[in-house]
Formats: sequence, structure tokens, C-alpha cells
Amino acid sequence: MTWFDAFNQLDKVLASANTARNYRYWLTRFQQFTLKSVAEVTLEDSHRYFISLAEEGFTPSSQRQAHAALRIFFTKILGIDFDLKGTRVPIKVAPVILSQDEAHKIFSELKQPDLLAAQLLYDCGLRLCECIILRLASIDLDKAKINIFCDHGFERSVPLPSSTFSALKLPTSTVWK
Repeated sequence: MTWFDAFNQLDKVLASANTARNYRYWLTRFQQFTLKSVAEVTLEDSHRYFISLAEEGFTPSSQRQAHAALRIFFTKILGIDFDLKGTRVPIKVAPVILSQDEAHKIFSELKQPDLLAAQLLYDCGLRLCECIILRLASIDLDKAKINIFCDHGFERSVPLPSSTFSALKLPTSTVWK
């Protein structure tokens, strides 16, 4: 069996064209990684492949998709029992956090109302969707906090730092020009 034959069988096994396309992508990467014919690939090759994906920085969800593609390839196309539990090497992607200097450089380039939105995102830790649906009634200047609401009602309350607090005390017409 050639890789071309394997890809054709993959299209027959999978109902979704999008899934087949994505699995072909992962199998093509696997083929390029091993540089072997279909008959020569082993489970050991797939184990090394998963380690290389983690080392290259692929996210855990991408690794799961590659794992699913190879599981289908080995079990449905080659008829080999595919038991590679624990072979994926999930990586944790650390969130990018701006330093205060970096944040202030960005803030210095912004004008209202974008500046206020950026300050709320950075200083208060608001999620983008929370900032977008934020209402003036949600801001409690007396207690220096913002009440965040979602579809099912009150969700959480976040404190207002003094820098953002002073920007919110500006007259509404000044901020929202």
C-alpha cells in the first residue's frame, strides 16, 4: 500500500470532508517525519512523532487531533492495534502578560474611548466580551468596583484600580467623544 492509497482509504472511512482534510494534513506531516513507506511505519515512529510535535510547540488540541488521525490510520487503514496512551506530550502555553512599561507604551498611543477599553482590559482583568457588553450602570464608583453580568445574571465583581478609576470619573462626554 502506498501513502496515496492510504489517503484514499482515509476519505472512505471518514464521513466529514473537513475531518478527512485535517487528518490528511497530520498524516502528511507524519509521512514527512518518518520518511518511510506505509508498510515500514511503526507505533514507535508515531511515539517519536508526538514528542516532536510537543517540542515544536504544537498546542495540546493540535496534538490530540494528530493523535486521532494516527489512531484512525493505524486501526482502520492498517489494521494495527493503536494503543499509545500517554504518548502525547502536552505542553502548557503560558499566557502573554505585558509588563507595566509595555502596557503604558500601548496606552500612550491610544485615544478615548479605545484607551478606556484597553485600561479596563489590562487593569481590571476584564475579558474582551465583558468589556464589549459593559454598561455604565455596572460601574460602581462609590465602591470602586465593576459588576460583571452575563446571560444568567451576576457573575463577578472586579476592583477598579486608581488609574482606571480616575479615567472613569471624567465626564462621559470627554471619554466618549
